[in-house]
Amino acid sequence: MKHSTEEPTYLIIGGTTKAATTSVYKYLRDHPEVCGSSLKETRFFLNPSYPTPIPETYVESKTEGYKQYFRSCTGEPVRVEATPTYLYSEQTPSALRRHLSDVRCVFILRDPIDRLVSWYRFAKQNGQIHRSISFEEYVERQIEDEEASKRIAPWRALRQGRYAGYLQNYVDVFDEDAIYVTFFEGVVEETARCFKQVSRFAEINPEFFDDYTFEVYNETRFMKSPFLHSLYRRVLRTIRYQVHTWPQVHDALRQLRSWLDPVYLALASGDKDAVDMSPRLRKRLRQYYAADVATLTEMLGCQPPWSISGDS
Repeated sequence: MKHSTEEPTYLIIGGTTKAATTSVYKYLRDHPEVCGSSLKETRFFLNPSYPTPIPETYVESKTEGYKQYFRSCTGEPVRVEATPTYLYSEQTPSALRRHLSDVRCVFILRDPIDRLVSWYRFAKQNGQIHRSISFEEYVERQIEDEEASKRIAPWRALRQGRYAGYLQNYVDVFDEDAIYVTFFEGVVEETARCFKQVSRFAEINPEFFDDYTFEVYNETRFMKSPFLHSLYRRVLRTIRYQVHTWPQVHDALRQLRSWLDPVYLALASGDKDAVDMSPRLRKRLRQYYAADVATLTEMLGCQPPWSISGDS
């Protein structure tokens, strides 16, 4: 285990999107040897050109600014943040390696087809795509759109499910023992075992999770009004960005949200909407991802816990 007098380890949950990164961040943040960033998703080391709003973008002369997200830390040996889009940002691996003396990266990968369905639901929930757009139309537009990499996140979801190429950027920069890859399916189905493994990777005491209660955070729901839900999220995000450097105010806001969010969601959400996927479309998606899954299997030395065959 690390001693608190040493330079802290920065544990970066770097991806993927729609794979329980919010829950993973909060579980790790609760560990007594870990200090969480004041914003779960700092986006600090994203490429400046990445098509996502960046509250404190990475600039060469401002790397010390990263420490502002950890002002509340009191000597914990590990500091954690979770920016899922780091996986897709080409300059991020070298920036992390260059500017953080001890950094380790955790990636949570998910069945790319299930992840795509989750993105579709999430985007409709937040008004990012119109509710009249079918899942098949959502997929077809991305297959045909050569400019998808420049668009908002839901319209990049298809190609960003091809993980191997993005992960290779990290393999090229970091030593093998600085990268840990796990799977969403394991996080959900064998949570305690998964977190003991992550704890060993981070060099924190895994026994903390023996009696830990693993709650689910940021679950995708069907919202009665996407506009109002989007407004609710924007207001909360704006407030968080304004107060995250004030630990006492930030902690008070966190306590308020622990009460407010369940009440709001009970009033504003309904039953999850079903997503229709024809056998033809499922086969097409399997063909789309088959080569990448083969590459990923070779890269990791193990088969991901999902089955994708281009012929089935």
